[in-house]
Amino acid sequence: MLEVRDLHAFYGKSHILHGVHLSIRQGEIVSLLGRNGVGRSTTTAVVSASVLILFLDAVLAKVLLTS
Repeated sequence: MLEVRDLHAFYGKSHILHGVHLSIRQGEIVSLLGRNGVGRSTTTAVVSASVLILFLDAVLAKVLLTS
C-alpha cells in the first residue's frame, strides 16, 4: 500500500502542491488526470523520489546489519 498525506511541494517560493492526499492499495492501477500545470508531474516526482529514498534506506540498513 502507498499512502501519502498532506504532501506539499515548492519550486523556490512558489507553493506547487497544497496538502495532497493519496492512497493506493496493492494491485490498483492509478492515473493522475488534470490540465497542464496542476501538479501531476510534481506529485509523481516527489512520491517516486520518496519511495526510492525509503528503499535505499532499507537496503543500507540491511547491509549495515549483515556487515
